[in-house]
Amino acid sequence: MAPNKLNKSARNTGKKLVPMTKTNTFQNFTSSDSSEEECQLNKEESPYKCSTLSKVSQMTTKRRFSTVVFGKTDEECTTEPDYDNEMSKMLSMFSTDVNKALLAKRKRLEQYSEATIQASQVKIEQMCRSQATETQRSLEEMRTQLTASLDQCEKDIKHSEEQEDKIKKVTQQQIKVLQQSRTTLKEKLSTLRELCTSISEKSEEQETKQKKEYEKVQTKLTEELTSLQRKLMTEIQKEELAIMHKSLQKAFFM
Repeated sequence: MAPNKLNKSARNTGKKLVPMTKTNTFQNFTSSDSSEEECQLNKEESPYKCSTLSKVSQMTTKRRFSTVVFGKTDEECTTEPDYDNEMSKMLSMFSTDVNKALLAKRKRLEQYSEATIQASQVKIEQMCRSQATETQRSLEEMRTQLTASLDQCEKDIKHSEEQEDKIKKVTQQQIKVLQQSRTTLKEKLSTLRELCTSISEKSEEQETKQKKEYEKVQTKLTEELTSLQRKLMTEIQKEELAIMHKSLQKAFFM
């Protein structure tokens, strides 16, 4: 605009022109251009946010242009609608977008935590099943061996008693030998009984140890899961606060 036209407009309005340097005007308009460039860069990430920022930049450029040319704001020159309502609408849209993003992130966290819990439960169940099968096999083998040995011992005792009855009539020496064999068999039975008791005690101790290990593994997994959830929540909150801070700075301090 020519200087004569500017003076005429100033006389008609009855206000003096506000002197402004070239550097200020250049900075005002370049800042709006930079905000538009940032908006174009962030279109892929958040389109709603980009639309609100572009509207705010257009409003600020209009106001600055009116202050540079006529020395007054856009509200004094034109009869446009109230900008406070527009700003409140834009802020409400921005808050809805942020709430949507927060809900999506919460859903992702819930899905991730459920998947980790299910995987840990499956692993624990597999470990418990494998341990239970191994213990059952070992116990069954020991039981079969013990039953076979006990049956054999009982048969031997019966056979020795029959032989005693037969040999008593023949010689006393053979009776002594058979008595000695009988004592040895009794000792074997006592040793076998002691082995049975020791095996049962060991099996009970193994079961208690397995239960304790299972409980320790469960507690460790729960603690690790809680710590991971806390870390993820803190990191997400920090990122969201940083994004909110940047977006609000861009929206209000352009």
